[in-house]
Formats: sequence, C-alpha cells, structure tokens
Amino acid sequence: MARKIGDPSILKARLEAALKQAKPRDIASAQPMAEIVGMTWAGFRNNHISPDAKFPVKTRGAEGKQWEFQVVKVLKYMIKICDKKIAANTHRNNRNSEMVGITVPDEESGSDIAEISKLTDLTLKVQQVRERQGLYVTAEKLSDFLTGYNSTVINGILGVTNQVDPTGLLPASTRKEMDDLLRSLAVSVQASAVKYIEGINANIRKGGTS
Repeated sequence: MARKIGDPSILKARLEAALKQAKPRDIASAQPMAEIVGMTWAGFRNNHISPDAKFPVKTRGAEGKQWEFQVVKVLKYMIKICDKKIAANTHRNNRNSEMVGITVPDEESGSDIAEISKLTDLTLKVQQVRERQGLYVTAEKLSDFLTGYNSTVINGILGVTNQVDPTGLLPASTRKEMDDLLRSLAVSVQASAVKYIEGINANIRKGGTS
C-alpha cells in the first residue's frame, strides 16, 4: 500500500538520508535547515518548532538575529519523534486488529491510522466471514471495538489538514476552512457513534450479544 505524505515513516526515511550526508559540526540557518528536512521554512517552523518547546534550536531568530540549528542534533531529534509516532500508530493498529481478529502486515503496522476506508472494508469483511461461520461477537467486545474505532476515525478526520499539507504550503485561510469543515464532520460522527455505543452498552447491562 502506498504511504501517505503525512506518514511519519516517510519523514523518518528522509531525515535518515539527510543524516548520512550531515557533518557533526554543521550549522544551518532557517531556510537551509528547512530544506535539509524537506520542508518550507513556514511548514518546518509551524508544524515542528513552534508546537514543541523541547525542539533543539541553537539560536532563536529575532529582529537582526538569524535562526541557527545544529543539523545533526535536529535530525536525530526529529527521527526520535518519528519513532514515537510510528510506535503509537503500531499500537493502535494492533489494538484494532486484535478486536476484529486480524493481523496488520508488519510493513503497514506503523502507518498512519487514519486509513479509514481500509479499516472499514476490513471490518465488514470480517463480519461477513463470521456470519457465514455462525459466530457471534459479544456486545461488550463490539462496544470496545467501536469505541476505539470511533476514536481512530475522529483522530483521522482532525489530522487530515496536516496530512494533506504537512509543509504548510496552503494559505492560512484555506487551512482554516478545511479545519472548520473537518471539525464539523468529526462532531457529527462522534455524536452518531456515541448514540450507537450507548445502545450497545445498554444491551450489555441486560446481558445481551450483538
């Protein structure tokens, strides 16, 4: 399966390639550092430096003072962040796959969990197989799965903007419009899911199955 632009595995591969070319004492200003990590300066600053108080900045830019970065230190730090995101994705993928009784391929286990259509299709196929085999899924397990699944969908929806535009190339007005539309969609999905899950939980209290 093709990797998405916002997939941390893609960024990690790019950073590791840059690290092989970097020298221990390399120092870069704003634009060169952004180019080294494969981003625009705006995208690099807004998506990686500003939200992270621990981001390794040698000299913070100000009026009459340029930004400075220790290249190797920045690359190693960003690779560690990618590893954490990949591990988190793997954990969520494995948790969801266990709930539906399937195994996510190793090469996909660290991918961005927001592959909603794939997960939906997979879930439907599993349900069809179990119906043919005369198996049942308990209401409690189904509730657990749907709770996690709903969280996955919401996180996927709210993360679309950064996945589509990880380097911050889109105009601020366009990103805001996308965020507003996606947030409205997330609220709608959340409300529907909560209503359905509450119904399942009520069934659990009565000792039922799905």
